[in-house]
Amino acid sequence: MKKGFTRLEQHEAYAAAERCCFDFVDFQIPGKKIVSAMRTNSHCPVAGVVVTTPRTEFCVKPDEAWIKKYL
Repeated sequence: MKKGFTRLEQHEAYAAAERCCFDFVDFQIPGKKIVSAMRTNSHCPVAGVVVTTPRTEFCVKPDEAWIKKYL
């Protein structure tokens, strides 16, 4: 399991497990490295953005100014 998020139990309405963030990076990820950025589910205890790069995934706080342009 990758650091920063965990899989929750599969919800009946969705085919894939949802992810929630619990640990957040404190650095900006270069835009050219970002493959995708998706908000976590509203059922997660803390709001977050899962940022996927070619090598791994990170959790970012959604109020970070630099991530807002990817959402």
